[in-house]
Formats: sequence, structure tokens, C-alpha cells
Amino acid sequence: MNFVFSSFLWMLSLAAVPIIIHLLQRQRYVQVKFAATDFLRKAIQRVRRRVLLQDLLLLFLRTMAVVLIVLALARPSADSQLLDASRVARLEVVIIDSSMSMQQFIGETSAFNAAKKAAREIFGDLDNSRDRAALIIASKRARSLSRSTPHQSLAALTTIGECANSNADWQDAVQIADEVVEELALENSEVRLTILSDFQDNEWFDGGDASTAMSLFNNRQVTINYQAIAAGQTSNVAVHHSMVTPVVVVKGGSVVFSCEVNNYTSQPQERVLRLMLDGKTIDEQRIEVAARGSHNFEHLFNPSEVGSRKIEVKIEADGLHADDQQHVGLEVVAEWTTILCSNNSTFDNGDVSSNFYAYLNLGDEAPLRPIALSPHQLNSSALTKAQLLILSDLSSLPSSKVKLIESFVAAGGGLLVLTGPQSTTAALQPLMLQLGLDKFEIDGEQQREALLNIEDASHPALSLFRDTQWQALLTEVPHRTFQQLSIAGEFKQVLKFSANDSNYTSPALIQFDHARGTVAVLAATPYARWNRMPEVPGGTMALIYDLLFSLVPQPEFPSHLVVGGQIAVAGAGVVTTPSGNSLPASSLLTLNELGAYGVDGHSVGVHTLVGESDLRSIDTHTLPNNSGAQSGISTATKDRSESPLGELLLYALLACLVSESLLSFAIDKRRTA
Repeated sequence: MNFVFSSFLWMLSLAAVPIIIHLLQRQRYVQVKFAATDFLRKAIQRVRRRVLLQDLLLLFLRTMAVVLIVLALARPSADSQLLDASRVARLEVVIIDSSMSMQQFIGETSAFNAAKKAAREIFGDLDNSRDRAALIIASKRARSLSRSTPHQSLAALTTIGECANSNADWQDAVQIADEVVEELALENSEVRLTILSDFQDNEWFDGGDASTAMSLFNNRQVTINYQAIAAGQTSNVAVHHSMVTPVVVVKGGSVVFSCEVNNYTSQPQERVLRLMLDGKTIDEQRIEVAARGSHNFEHLFNPSEVGSRKIEVKIEADGLHADDQQHVGLEVVAEWTTILCSNNSTFDNGDVSSNFYAYLNLGDEAPLRPIALSPHQLNSSALTKAQLLILSDLSSLPSSKVKLIESFVAAGGGLLVLTGPQSTTAALQPLMLQLGLDKFEIDGEQQREALLNIEDASHPALSLFRDTQWQALLTEVPHRTFQQLSIAGEFKQVLKFSANDSNYTSPALIQFDHARGTVAVLAATPYARWNRMPEVPGGTMALIYDLLFSLVPQPEFPSHLVVGGQIAVAGAGVVTTPSGNSLPASSLLTLNELGAYGVDGHSVGVHTLVGESDLRSIDTHTLPNNSGAQSGISTATKDRSESPLGELLLYALLACLVSESLLSFAIDKRRTA
């Protein structure tokens, strides 16, 4: 046992005072002779033993009271780290982990609150007159809250808000700790660095970001205390990777929501998963997730209301609530205004443009509303109202329209170029080069039997054909004639022509981005004289519409971001947090709160970092520079000193005083009766 103030122990000699007083004031009997002494002698013999026992008990209680008073003043502790008042000055640096995983619950409190309690006890054991203390919060942006006296560090603890929703930048936090040590450590003083964390294995493993950061204290005179909080105690199942495809859709169009439910425990887990659209449940399932496994969830639906929609997926809450739900935004529009630009102004002669116009002009309820214009009729007013522009088999394009079309694409518009019998290099090359390609040439018609081969099955235009059951509607359709293209630059080849009798290939569908917009060139144009695509409407219509939908302008804001992500908001924009608070718009806004933000009428979901959900912890004894002091403690809800000796002594003292008073009263009353 150690005493913080061992100099008080000399006062234990005062325990002899009650004994001396007892000896000095022993009652002496005066001898008085009278006739009935025989009766008196017999009475004294009966009570002598009882009186002696009572006196000894009172003496013991009074002596123990003095001893307990002295021991309480000396402040005993079972903590071997506490030295007496003659110890050297100490610098105590405490880093509290404020990453999302510290939101996990241990009993009725969170690990983060337990860490703050542990820090309070550490600072409370210091001498404010000669010790120094510093408090550092390890979050996405580590910060020092105090670097002065223990009392100031205790005050700084009260200013800490909620635990963050992001990860912790341990490199930054340890760097700040190193600066504090250089600033506050005195010559011959003891320096101790205490880290209060759950020590996630994915951060603290050998070579991980956190353990690597601690190498800064290699060969330093610093005692490092890794104090684990709730390490490995909490079971967690989390929702990750929520998304919708596409993120913008025409009213009544198909949308696929998908997410992944991950089980980070060693046992299979069951959860009820609920999917909601604008707060209304559209699907509910009970799912089972294998131990250390995942479950992929998908749901197809067709939104009918136009506007910005909020989709939420949630599972039953467990020990870590932050990752039990996710939100994504979805934009639903009434229609896409589409301009079909062709040198053919009548659309009645069965050429490429006429056939393509027929595919689009499906009535008032169609998702695409085509407007037929000639190249000369293109103007900024028409393009401002449109989302899609189709250049269909152009034989000529005025040079004055090249910059106009480029500006349309740069602003986010979608452009589809169809090559057919009338297409020429002279008409299209200037525009393609303006849009960023290094080379674009039409080498002429190829007369050969060919089929389409899929080069990029992940492209949205090929969503139907990922299923081998429907793939033949695209890849088994014969092509007899097509325009051969020579293209160079940065682009993605989605489809290619492959000859049946040779190794010949030629681009059939390419796509590339330009500024905010997307451009596609389709050489596999539905045209009865060149191929049999018009005879297979199931495959042809799916290809055309999915391709056009992949080109439509994307929403100004993303459907979701990872916590800490940033978005640009115009000065007059309105931003609402998931908790309902309004934020002033700024040129660059950081989203730190989990849930659905409202940004200028659009819904933007903020998701957790995947790594923060895995609560498996590392054995702190394996960490670098480990002093061995208090490492591996499973929870910080216990006191640093397992036996609160000071309190026990005070309770014992109170019991002695009360017992002595009651016993004295009883004895005096009996003896005077």
C-alpha cells in the first residue's frame, strides 16, 4: 500500500493518547469499612469482568478512531504509480479517442464517456501546484484542449461535446502530444502519455496508422500507458454501401436500391431490415448474416412522385447505433427533354434519323420527349431547356454550332452521336476534338458479317444484358454494314464489332466525359438496311433507353457522401442538417452529421466509414513502447484504484465514532442507574 502524504504517518503515535488517558484516569476504589462488606464484595465480583470488557472496548474504539483519522489524512492508495509528496513533478498527457467506434455502449454509458471519466480520475490524482497536464482529442482533426495545470485539464474535460462520427487522425494526435512533451516537460520530471481508446485492430495492428504514429516516441523518456476502453465487448452489425441506381430517374422509371449488411461478430446474427421512402416503409425483411460475413440486399421500385426523395434503410439497433441506418437521395423528374438533331427535317423516309425518332416518340407518357431540329435551328435557348442532345447521322454541322454544343455538354448535358450512311468526318471531327478526343475519323462503311461483343458489362446501358438469359438480344443480332471509326484519346469502349470470319474489330459504342457532361458515340445504329436490330425491339429499346438515361445530367449534389465529405453550395443556398438545424451556405460545406441533409431542396445522405464498424480490438501488450502499466484493461468504468481505500477509511472512522458514542451512553446510563 502506498500513501500520497506519508509524512502524516508520524501522527500514528497519537493513538497512544487514549491509552494514556485511560491509565491515568482509572477509577480507584476508596476503602470504607462497614458491617455489610460481605454483600458488597460479592456484587463487585459479579460486575468486574463486564466493566473491564466495556472499558477495553471503549479504549479500542477511541484508539482506532485516532488511527483512522491519521490514515485518512495520509491518503492511502492501491495504485503503485502514486508516490508520496516527495516524488518528482509529473507531466501527464492524455489522448482521448473520439472516433465513431467510441460511441459503442458498455452498459448504460458510451465508451467515449467512460474515457472521459478515466481522464478525470487521472487528472484528479495530480498535484495542481507542481504537476502539469495536457488533454488531446484524437478525431479527424486532432486538437489540444489544454496544456497547463491539472485543474485546467479537468475544466477542459467539461467542454468536450459528443463523440465524432469520423475516424481519428492518430498521426496528428501523437504529433501534438510530442509538441506538448517538448513544451511542458521539466528537467528530471516524470512524463507519462496515456491513451484512452478501444484500440481497433484495423488501426492499431503492427504497421497500422495508429501503431506507426506511436513510433515517434521510440527511445524517448516517456512512459506510455495504453488504457483500453470497452475493448472487444460490443457486438455490432452494420449497414454499409447504400446506393440507388440510377440516382436520377423519370417518374415511373425503375430504381434499384442496394446495400450491404455486415456482421462483425463471431456468431450468426438475425436482423429485421426496413427500407423506407420518404418515411413510408416499402419493404421489410428478416435477414440472417453469417459470422464475420455480409448480406447483400436489393429492392426494385418505381417512384411516381416527382421531386427529391429520401430513402432510408435501417436495422435493429445494437451496441453501436451510428451504423445501423443509412440514407441516400433520389431525384425523380417528370420527363427528359431531348433534341434530335438531323439533316433530315421530315423524318419520313425510313433513314437512321426517322427510325430513331420513332423509338423516342412514344406519346405523352413517354419518359423522353423528343424535339426535332436541324443543325441550323440549334440555339442556346433550345439547349437550355434540354437535358439530352442526339446528333443523328449528320452529313454537315455548321462550325458556329461546335462551341454551342461543347458548352451544352460542359454544363452537364448529355450528348449521343449516331453514325450512319450520311455521317462524315468533316461534320463530326471538329466537335469531337473540341470535346477532348485526340482523333476522330470515319473510315467508311464496312461490308462484312459481324456481331456485337460486350467490352464493359458494368456500363448502365447494358444492365439488361448482364443476365445471360437476355444477352443474345444484343450479341447475337447480325450486322452486315457499319461505319468503321478510328478514335484516339481518353474514352471507354463499351461495345465493339467483331467479324465472324477474322480478327477484325471496330468500336461500336464508346463513352467519355467532358467537364460535367457525358458523350457517347454509337456506331451500332438501328437501321434495317445495315442490321437486324429493328427486328429485336426488346433488346434494341433497352439499349437505347438505358444508354440515354446514362447520359442525362446528374444532380447538382451527390446522393450520398462519407462523413466529413464536402459539397459546394451557392451563397443563397439553404442547408438543413439531419437534426433539423439550418446552416449558413458556404462555398465549401463539410458534412459531419450522420443522416440526410437537405441541400437546396435535394436530399444528401451522409454515411459512416466502414472501418469504424469493426470493433475487434488488439492486445495492447503488443503495442510499441508499452510500459505495461494498466494496459489491456477491458473497461474504464471501474476506478483506477480497485479499492477506494480513502472512502473505506472514512466510513470506518464514522462507524467507530458512532459506536463509541452509543456504547458510552449505554454504559453511563447503566452505571448511574
